[in-house]
Amino acid sequence: MTNSSAVADAEQAVAEATENGSGAEGPKFTLELNQDQEDIRDWVHGFAEGVVRPAAEEWDEREETPWPVIQEAAKIGLYGFEALGQFFADETGLTLPIANEELFWGDAGIGMAIMGTSLAVAAIFGQGTPEQMGEWIPRCFGTADDPKVAAFCSSEPDAGSDVAAIRTTAKYDEATDEWVLNGQKAWATNGGIADVHVVIATVDRELRSRGHAAFVIPPGTKGCEQGAKVKKHGLRASHTADVHLDDCRIPASCLLGGKEKLDGRRAGDRHRPRRLRVRARLRQRAPAVRQGDHREPGDRLRPRRHEDGDRCRPAARLARRLDGAQRAQIRECRGLDVEAEGRRGRRLGDRAGDPDPRRQRLLP
Repeated sequence: MTNSSAVADAEQAVAEATENGSGAEGPKFTLELNQDQEDIRDWVHGFAEGVVRPAAEEWDEREETPWPVIQEAAKIGLYGFEALGQFFADETGLTLPIANEELFWGDAGIGMAIMGTSLAVAAIFGQGTPEQMGEWIPRCFGTADDPKVAAFCSSEPDAGSDVAAIRTTAKYDEATDEWVLNGQKAWATNGGIADVHVVIATVDRELRSRGHAAFVIPPGTKGCEQGAKVKKHGLRASHTADVHLDDCRIPASCLLGGKEKLDGRRAGDRHRPRRLRVRARLRQRAPAVRQGDHREPGDRLRPRRHEDGDRCRPAARLARRLDGAQRAQIRECRGLDVEAEGRRGRRLGDRAGDPDPRRQRLLP
C-alpha cells in the first residue's frame, strides 16, 4: 500500500465514523452559542475589559496574587461556587470554556488566579461525598468580603505527568482516627497561600495509581507549608509554589469519598488483573485561544482551517488507525528519522539531516 492510499483510507474511516456519530437520528453537534451563552460571554468580557486588563501590567510586575481583582469578581458573582456550578451545568459543555476564553483575553495570569481554585473544586466534586462537597466547596472561595483560594496538589518533582510515580504518602493512624501525610508537591497553583488544599497521596504503593486517594487539608493545618515559589516567564499574577507536607495530620473525615469506599476499592484492585490504562491529562485549552487575541467577541470556538479552507485533519488520530508498516511509511514520507525511535516506540529523533534537537517530535 502506498503512502497516499494509506492516509486516504484512514481519512475515509474517520469521515465515516464522524458521519455515523452525528447522523439525523442523534443530536447534532454545534458551536453556535445560545442566548444564555452569549449573555455570559458578554458579561465576562465586560469584566475582563473593564477590570482585568487595566490591572494586568501592575500585578504581572508585582508577581503577586491580585486579591482586589478576585474580590471584584466575587462581588459581581463571577468568582464563587454558584457561578462555577452554573458554568459546569451547561449540557453543551461550552459555557466554562467561554468564560475562560474571556478572562484569559483580559490577562492570562489574572485569569488563572481567578480560575485556579476550580482545579481543587473539581477534585472535591469528583471524589467527595455530598456532605464533603457541601462543607468544602464553599470554603474554597470564601465570601465576597473575604475571598479565599484553593489549591490542587498532585504533581511532584519526580512525578509530573507520570502520576503513578507519586511518593507522597498517607497513612491512617487508627489510635487518633487521623491521616498522616508526608511528601512534597510541586508547581501547585495557589500552593501555600490557599485556604483549602486538595492533595493526592498514595495509600498503597503496590497498586500504583490505583492506590492513590485525595485528601482535603483544612486551613491552618500544621505540617502543611509553602515551599519555593516558582519564578515564571508568564502568568506571573498566578501564584505557583511547592507544598511541603511534614507529618501533616488531618481528620479521617478529610479523605474524599471516605475510608470505607477506599478500603473496598483497594481490596477489589488486589484481585483484579493488571491492565494497561491510558491516562489523559486534563488541559484547559480555552485560555490559550483568547490570550493575546484582540478580535471582537463572537469570533471564537471555530474549527481552525488550512489556507485552502479545509478543516484541520486530526493527523494523530489517523496515524493510530494504521498498522506499524503504514506508520513507518508515513514517517519516512515526512522526512523523519525512523531508526531513531526511542522509549516505547513513540519518541522520534530529529528530522533527517537536521541536527537541531528542538525539532524532535512525538508521534503516535
